[in-house]
Formats: sequence, structure tokens, C-alpha cells
Amino acid sequence: MIDMMPRPSRGDTPRDRLVLSVPPPGGFGSPVVRTTAATRDIILQLEDTIIRTAKPWNREDVLIHHTSMTAYTMLAVFHLGIRPRNTPHIGGADLTGATAHWVIQDKSSKIYFEERLLYVPPVVVHLVQQLGTFRGRLEREILNHLGSSAIARLPADPLFFFDTTGSVVPFSLKAFWAALCALPIGFPADTPRNFGRHWLRTRLAEDGVADDLMNMWFGHTAAGREPLANHASTCYGPALAQLRDRIAEYLRELGFKHLEYFRPTTRRRFL
Repeated sequence: MIDMMPRPSRGDTPRDRLVLSVPPPGGFGSPVVRTTAATRDIILQLEDTIIRTAKPWNREDVLIHHTSMTAYTMLAVFHLGIRPRNTPHIGGADLTGATAHWVIQDKSSKIYFEERLLYVPPVVVHLVQQLGTFRGRLEREILNHLGSSAIARLPADPLFFFDTTGSVVPFSLKAFWAALCALPIGFPADTPRNFGRHWLRTRLAEDGVADDLMNMWFGHTAAGREPLANHASTCYGPALAQLRDRIAEYLRELGFKHLEYFRPTTRRRFL
């Protein structure tokens, strides 16, 4: 996707970035989870790229900044525990308002019912709003560095990437992974695509969160016990409240911050 700066090859990548966590005693957790330290390293490198290119000096900076900000935002989204195929349909209210919950609708079957409500932590709300609210900043930089004709080619959906020629690449899981692998952040191409979901599941299990709460959050509720059903007895608000602050803290632990879109600043502002 974006391949404008050298990045470490697989052989040059520190081994600890590739280490997978070991399921904790008791059998819960996942063997495909990257360690918190390894993921945090990737996120901090992505943050550095965003801050460095926030005031673009050339067309490459414009392309890298937008792609990095989009990748950073979606990394945060995928660490909320959604499945890779559950790309949320982010609408106008999500992009410009203070929407704090998303409804995830997936397949329903005789075994599992996969409609659920997710609390969206403030840092994710902020990042999504940056892409949707400050579109004018992107257009200004494109006008300065790529010309007015490039503005006309921008899609209405703010979730997209640029390739090295400046062409728009619509958001998809494949495009998202290609962007992460091409950016100069050392992201291993063989990282499982559901690693964020498995990381959160393991992290909650390590903290002793009840299975019913985790099943509700991840869409593992057996049919007939779905919390959003007409006759459900689930106290959804209190249940989400038990996870809300915990998941927001997990994202801070990973290093996600309230970064700003095409607005020069320093790292100190976000500490």
C-alpha cells in the first residue's frame, strides 16, 4: 500500500515482536494472541509516523498520514473484540457526534446469536470523529500537494487508504492488512487477522471477568439466551458498565491516544 520509507525486514524484526502469548493457567485465553508489549510497539511506531507527517512537506507525507491515521483508528476498533468480518458501518452520527455504542449484527443460527451492543471507548470515538469531521484538512493538503483533480477522486466514505501513486484504495480487510504491512512500523504479515479480538478475550479472562459477560460482548451467546432478545432478562446497561472502564484502560495500556488528523503537535500533548 504505502511503501515510501524503508522498514525492517522480517529477519531484522526483534524476536519479541513475534512472540505469542501463552494461554494462562486454567485453559482460557488464546494461543494466537500477540503479547501486549509487541502490539504496543507497533502502535507507538504508528503514532510516531502520524505525528511526523501531521504537517506534510510533500505528497508522500499526505498519503502516509491519512493511511496511518486510518490504520491506527481501525487497529483500535479491532481491539474492541469485533471479528474481522464485522467491519462496522460507521455512519454520520458516529463520525460527527459522541456515539458511544455500536450495534454489531452478524449471522444468527440455531447455536449462536450474534447481534450485540458494544461500548465504544472515548479514544475510539475521538479517532473516528477525526476522520469524519476534519475532512477539510485532508482536502487542503491534497490541494497543496496533489492538485485539485485529486480532491474530486476522494470517496464519500472516510475509511480508505492511498497507494503509492495517490490512488484511492477502498477500505477492506485485505487493504487494511496491506497498509499495516507496508507502513514503516514492522508489522508482521503473518499476524492472525483476529489477533485483536483474541487479545481482548485473553486479557478479560486474565482479569477474571465472568464468562457470561465475555460471551455477551464477543457474540458467543447461545441461541435462546441472547441479551437483546424480546424476552431477555439481561440488565444490559450494568453488564456493559462492568466492561466499559476496563476495556478503555486496556486500550490505554496498548498505547492508543487521542491523536489528531493533519494537526501538527508533539508527543507530549498526548501523554
